[in-house]
Amino acid sequence: MYAVVHVPVILQSALISTGPIWTYLLALFFYPESQSAFSPIFLLVIACTAGGVALAVIPQAESHRKNEYFSPPWILIFLLGTILYPFYNVLQGRFLNEFRGGCSPFTTKVVMLTCETSVQLVFTLTYFPLDAAPFFGKCASLQESWDMLMASLRCVAECPNNAIYMTVYVLGFWIRHAVFAYMNGYSPVVAAVTSQMTQPLNTFILLIIPSWNVFGAKALWYYTLGCFLLLLTSTVIFVVWHLLNRPVHQEELGMASFTVLENAEDNSDEKE
Repeated sequence: MYAVVHVPVILQSALISTGPIWTYLLALFFYPESQSAFSPIFLLVIACTAGGVALAVIPQAESHRKNEYFSPPWILIFLLGTILYPFYNVLQGRFLNEFRGGCSPFTTKVVMLTCETSVQLVFTLTYFPLDAAPFFGKCASLQESWDMLMASLRCVAECPNNAIYMTVYVLGFWIRHAVFAYMNGYSPVVAAVTSQMTQPLNTFILLIIPSWNVFGAKALWYYTLGCFLLLLTSTVIFVVWHLLNRPVHQEELGMASFTVLENAEDNSDEKE
């Protein structure tokens, strides 16, 4: 998120759309039983996504004002973030799979989310000194960085409507993490595809309302339209391919869930 203000919004959507690709590739090494076998169709997904990224980059790189907001180092940092989150999803899915049966699923997820929250708090605190580091931050010293942090916290409570926006954002953040905790137990790729589905919609909104591309140049409509169509095609192909080539263990999970429900109904009937 630290790199968000340095990357054009349309390019953010395109880069986030690469998430399922990174998730699939990382899962092949760290959680192979969750993935289906490689298929040439996957190359078509990569090609469509790469085309969408290219159409998002071209108008930004050609703009005469590109030096104000188009920074390759920040774009690479943002891309690294889009790779690390799929890696986190894969590790979360593997954790849930390995501890399946050891304790209740609810307990496993609560422990996992608690540890995750603690780690996120530690990493978030590291942003404070980064704000005084060359290139990364705007502050001249750690004291100025601390003062800015305190001013930002006060603004959350005192600035008009900020508390409302912050509350909505935090609720959305945690709802997303809770939902992904359940989805990663089924398949990290399914969770990644669910997240990716919003990106073509974001691009379509930028096509209708170009002024919402607040960071970066306003791309010509046909670049945005092409980016939207390619990302949408990539998403549809990936979803269909995954549904038609689900790993055996996912089908077993589905059958296990059905069996649990069936046994619960039988026990209820016996009590009656």
